[in-house]
Amino acid sequence: MPRKYEVNHLIIQSLEEKDLSRIELLKKVRKKSGLTVSDKTLNEALMRLLRDK
Repeated sequence: MPRKYEVNHLIIQSLEEKDLSRIELLKKVRKKSGLTVSDKTLNEALMRLLRDK
């Protein structure tokens, strides 16, 4: 699975469970994916999701 798609999917999945701050979301995505997700990657994924939906 491509990394960007996985980050997007994990963001959506995490936010469906409960509301999270950006810091909490970053920690949760890093923990679930096992990847080193940077702030920039998270911000880009959030902006992409906001534009798409």
